Amino acid sequence: MWNAMKNERICESQVVFPWRRFWARSLDLSLYSLVWSAVLGAGFHINMANRGLGWNIFDSVIAIVLMILVEPLLLKLFGTTPGKWIFGLRLKGQDGKRPDYRAGLDRVMGVVCYGEGFFIPGYQIYRLWKSYGTCKTGERLSWDGDLLYTIKDRKGYRYLFFAAAEIGIMAAIILVVGIAQIPVNRGALTVQQFAENYNKKAAYYKIADGRYLDETGTWAQENHDSTFYIDLYADKRPEFTYTVVDGKLTGINFEIEMAGDQGWLSGGKNQVILAVLSFVGAREEAGLFFDNTSGIPKLIANHIFEDYDFTSCGVKVGWEVDYSGYELVENEMLVPENGKEPYYHIVFSMSQIEE
Repeated sequence: MWNAMKNERICESQVVFPWRRFWARSLDLSLYSLVWSAVLGAGFHINMANRGLGWNIFDSVIAIVLMILVEPLLLKLFGTTPGKWIFGLRLKGQDGKRPDYRAGLDRVMGVVCYGEGFFIPGYQIYRLWKSYGTCKTGERLSWDGDLLYTIKDRKGYRYLFFAAAEIGIMAAIILVVGIAQIPVNRGALTVQQFAENYNKKAAYYKIADGRYLDETGTWAQENHDSTFYIDLYADKRPEFTYTVVDGKLTGINFEIEMAGDQGWLSGGKNQVILAVLSFVGAREEAGLFFDNTSGIPKLIANHIFEDYDFTSCGVKVGWEVDYSGYELVENEMLVPENGKEPYYHIVFSMSQIEE
């Protein structure tokens, strides 16, 4: 039954608009995922682009939980959600009033259980198809209960708004990834702040070996870590030396010399990359996406057994390497040559350029 009210058409059934309802819900879920990603990325500097299957499932569950908790509140306050609003959709009770929280909660739980099939792969598609068929034939979907849909108009430009909103959400997620890459401490650093940056970067890129830099910038053992780490390489861990002026860190150096050691060497590129990103990336000039756009990780990884130097964001970085008695294998490792005395010497320096 249709009633004309303030240029709206009130549909007692849910027929007519199955695709608009589907895309509206999809947009809402994208927004809840964005909120959770912002909390993890911007708040805790977690790498949202490399979470792994288990964590991705967990993130999806959190987004669903947010939908269950927040959507009834939005319906109570506004009678719509961001996705529904874009498509001109609203929900009302038979009395013309907005749904109360309980009615909204019952509805969204019905959507999750019967409309989306608990989001279980395969079963979800089946439930969506069944719901589409029910809606298309004019039957009321079970979770709508006594609620009525209203639609302001059916103009095609709303799909353009939907596409723009989805693009905006994707851009916001990319922005969150960039924010997550920013070191937790920026500007002029103390040794303690550099150490915190380093540890956060190691966690962000999942580079863990059971050690971390303590507040003095010295290596310490993760005493609560029960994980066993197997290292096939014989590299010595770099002991950072810090140059501090008026309490602020202006330079970081280390030197390693090894003679007669028969182990394989990787060059310790992970420690070097993390140190540079934690110090240079903390400069105000670095900005967003420094880790990706600066080219520093690739430069260091590709020249770990060669001399190099570069300047970035007002910091000069130098690397000197000298070795003999080793064979360089695919530019990835040094392997001792039979019958030769291995020797390996590296000097790393990173210093702020005086203005």
